[in-house]
Amino acid sequence: MRPIRTAAKAIIIEDGMLLVTENRDDQGVFYLLPGGGQEPGETLPEALVRECAEELCCRVEVEDLVLVRDYIAANHEFSV
Repeated sequence: MRPIRTAAKAIIIEDGMLLVTENRDDQGVFYLLPGGGQEPGETLPEALVRECAEELCCRVEVEDLVLVRDYIAANHEFSV
């Protein structure tokens, strides 16, 4: 059994536009919200600030929680 891993993603909207990252793999181009995995001892807001600094090179201010998604990678159609 794999350990549970939590992640935080940012919803950043400015001038009516949603900020996403462009990514590529062998299937082609896809887009994701900025953010990523939570490190041990880190709160979700701390993880989001760190991940946005790493991915976007900017500091974000975390506001309200918008959505919780329960995602089990082993059950996902693209799991390895």
